[in-house]
Parts: sequence; C-alpha cells; structure tokens
Amino acid sequence: MPNCRNCGSRLSRFDKDMCPICGAKDPFLGMTTETSEITTEIDAVSEIKDYKRKSKKIAMALSILIGWTGLPFYYLKYIMTGILWMVVNILCLVTIFCAIYFGVHLDLLISILIPVGVIYLANIILGIIIVAKSDFKDGSGEFLK
Repeated sequence: MPNCRNCGSRLSRFDKDMCPICGAKDPFLGMTTETSEITTEIDAVSEIKDYKRKSKKIAMALSILIGWTGLPFYYLKYIMTGILWMVVNILCLVTIFCAIYFGVHLDLLISILIPVGVIYLANIILGIIIVAKSDFKDGSGEFLK
C-alpha cells in the first residue's frame, strides 16, 4: 500500500483523487500504485558460489600457534569473541604471573613460563575442540570443512 506524499499516511489504491486524512489532491503524484510480485524466486546460487568455507585445520593451527590473540575467532568471523578471548588471555597471563611471582616468590623465569604454558595449553584445547566438534559453524552460519 502506498503512502500519501503530503502526510505520509497509508492509503489504499482507491484514494488516488484525494487523501482522506489531510485532504491533499493527487496523493500519489509521481508514485505508482502498482504492486510488485514478492513471491518470485531469488537467485542465491551466485551468493553461495562466491563464499569460501572456513577450514577446521586452519582454525586449529591458528589456535595452537597464536590463539591468545583471538585470531582463530577472527578467522571464523566471531570478531567480538576474538577480542574478548584476547583480553581474557592477557588478564589470565598477568594474574597468574602476579600470583606466582609475588605470592609464591618463585624465580622470574619460572613465574613467566608457567602462565605462558597455561595459556598455551588452553589454546591447544580450544583447537582440539574446534576440530572435534562436528557441528561447529563460522560467523556466517556455515559449517566448517
């Protein structure tokens, strides 16, 4: 249903001489009252053909090598999750380091290596979960290959 060009109210096609709301003459001036066919078939083949599916192996490799940066989530088009993953990893790294270095009073090198190992292990587990989960989808809703 078209709208009146003067007041914007919805009109039927029988109100083409005068708007019953505002009284404007020719409320459809410059507009067509024809309807369009909305049940036509959409050609989605071209959109699907251009899409490249994301790989589980690449996501796992990114997770194992530099997973603390959130790069596997960026690759899978989960941008906000990637940012959150990076922030959580950095906070865990700093928290574990401070707890070991200042709380337990271990050597500086050991206090750095333990949190890095914990974060690295967590990202390896994330990579294994990505590969093992058969119904894992990317940010576009497509299954990983």
